[in-house]
Amino acid sequence: MNDSSENHTSLDYIDDCMYQANVATMIYQCIQVLCFLLATPALVWCLWISLSESISGGLKPTQIFPINLFIVELLFSIQCLIDVIYYRILPRNTMFLWVSYVLYYISRVCRPLFQTCICVERYMAVAQPVAFIKYRLKR
Repeated sequence: MNDSSENHTSLDYIDDCMYQANVATMIYQCIQVLCFLLATPALVWCLWISLSESISGGLKPTQIFPINLFIVELLFSIQCLIDVIYYRILPRNTMFLWVSYVLYYISRVCRPLFQTCICVERYMAVAQPVAFIKYRLKR
């Protein structure tokens, strides 16, 4: 079944693939800009509330891990913006690429770490309240 009516060359397929890759990249970067625009104000607001409560009433030991998690999430949000700047505005500046990599890997390592610390702390508070009260920092 040789259909010779269609005369496609391999360059047509490459052009189609390049177009699809460009569309996928643009969609990904639009998602990153949306992530930055929505996440940054929310994270700054959450960080402001947590820090204003800690300033007025003293920093509680249970607030340390969530504050650090807010900071890591804010770094990831900034990394999204830096990634878009690198690919769209300054494509040959390797400093933006390295800063983006560093922020990305910080968020990849620190997010699970702080979430695990929060889970362990809350588990200790519920399942082992005597040990939690014993080892909790005193005011």
